[in-house]
Amino acid sequence: MILKVLTFGAIGLLVVSRLARTRFGSRLLGVSLRVLNIVYLDALVIAGILAVVFEQWILLVVVAVLACGQPGRGDPSALGGPGRAHQPALTSTRVVTGVGFWKRSRTGQWASTAARSSS
Repeated sequence: MILKVLTFGAIGLLVVSRLARTRFGSRLLGVSLRVLNIVYLDALVIAGILAVVFEQWILLVVVAVLACGQPGRGDPSALGGPGRAHQPALTSTRVVTGVGFWKRSRTGQWASTAARSSS
């Protein structure tokens, strides 16, 4: 019974820490978003390991869903969130497709430009 209560407590803490990873949460707690992201990822790893050790499959499913829901996994530019002030300019790296060009920005993201037809 106590293990079930601890499992639901861990799920609640993971959800609250996920919700705290916002600009408002970082201001409220007084730490940067990067620190909140690192603490959150560490908590996911520890909760995942403990879920396997104690065979708490509900907790393991919640950890997997929260881990797969990371918007910027592997992309350090996504740590700033969607409302970043600095948007990098597109560089001259282009890939020609059937309908236009794809340009690659400095962060490695691809942006589409429509091909212009001459009339």
